[in-house]
Amino acid sequence: MKKWNAVVTWIFLASLAILVQPMITVFDFPLNLTIVLVYVFAIKAPPLQSASTSFTDVKAEIRGSAFGVGIGLIEDAMSGSILGLNVLSKGLIGFMSSILFRDIFFQWTPTIGCAVIFALTIIDGLILILTSHFIAGTPVRGFEVAEMLLVQALLNVPLGFIIRPGQKVVAMKYV
Repeated sequence: MKKWNAVVTWIFLASLAILVQPMITVFDFPLNLTIVLVYVFAIKAPPLQSASTSFTDVKAEIRGSAFGVGIGLIEDAMSGSILGLNVLSKGLIGFMSSILFRDIFFQWTPTIGCAVIFALTIIDGLILILTSHFIAGTPVRGFEVAEMLLVQALLNVPLGFIIRPGQKVVAMKYV
């Protein structure tokens, strides 16, 4: 039963983020809340490590990537754009989030949390914009794109301050 509660909670949070983010705009730019959700999911999965073999299990990275791919697929389906752009970016963000807090940053600080969420938001936007430019030939307006990415990243920074790795949102061992 706990497994289903966790699944329903994450589906609810994903639906809420996907529905709310286009409705709220700052300087005519939509929020990018799905990145924060993928980030939270990816850093909450506990790392599994064997002391005898010093082998780290990659299930956390796989779960973060799979959740990101699912969120991206829903976003692509709802946006009506090329299927796969958000799948690629959110999947990579889920993978990178998990790796950052297991292999690179061993001790979380609020500054690192803010910097990571800022960088992940910029990376997500760049992946989306560059892949749509090279695949579909969508024109890139440099200053407007930079402004949008900066606004979205700055709006996500306070959330990076609050969210910590290992902090339980939902019982992750069941997801």
